[in-house]
Amino acid sequence: MKKYFAFIDDSKERRKKGERVKNVKRLAGEAEKSYLCKLKAGHMKRYLPFQQKLFMNNIINSVILGITIVLMSNCASRHALLVNGISFVYLPGEVDTSIPISGDIIRKHCEFLDADTVIITYREYTAIRQKAEDVVKCITEDVTACDTRMLVSIDSVTSFCISAENLICGLNRKMNEEDSLFLYKLKSLSSYYNFYSKEGLSHDPLVQRYGIPNDYQPVQYSKHQKKDELKKVVAFYPPQ
Repeated sequence: MKKYFAFIDDSKERRKKGERVKNVKRLAGEAEKSYLCKLKAGHMKRYLPFQQKLFMNNIINSVILGITIVLMSNCASRHALLVNGISFVYLPGEVDTSIPISGDIIRKHCEFLDADTVIITYREYTAIRQKAEDVVKCITEDVTACDTRMLVSIDSVTSFCISAENLICGLNRKMNEEDSLFLYKLKSLSSYYNFYSKEGLSHDPLVQRYGIPNDYQPVQYSKHQKKDELKKVVAFYPPQ
């Protein structure tokens, strides 16, 4: 009987030891899980800011790349317009000046002006270019005293000025009918006449001779718009 009870006591002791071992293993497992969770949380705290910074850097780089492409595209477009187009820069409307405005003054201020664009045919472009080249050959007089109202540039190579008196500045011969019609067409194409009222146009010798342009649309000035600011228009033909 003593051996039997000793066996029972021994079995109980073994069960208690087994339960204690299980509890220790369970507590060890929970401690390990807790440690791993804390370790993972700490890693994520360090990892997330890095990911956020990397994400923001990617966005910034994409924006910079987009802006660069747009700027390059605008520069290429501006270059194409200047090389294969006709540029008009003028003082809009009726402007009274106490001293003559030379073409050089207008030329210095026209480079960074925003330009309106006008589409013309290749035939129109060719006709204007050929006539401009013929006119430039006859410009030999001093143009510094010319009271300029418009600077005309063809392909950024050929250029000349039109005076307040509807004359080609520096022309060494008398203006003929073909010259006058040429200036009228240039002013009409560049929307120059739109900055005059109909009453103002009635005093213009070229308008008196050839009439008000068919596409005449008077410009209404806003309160904050200066009437003496230079206006730039570029006429170009689409690629063939």
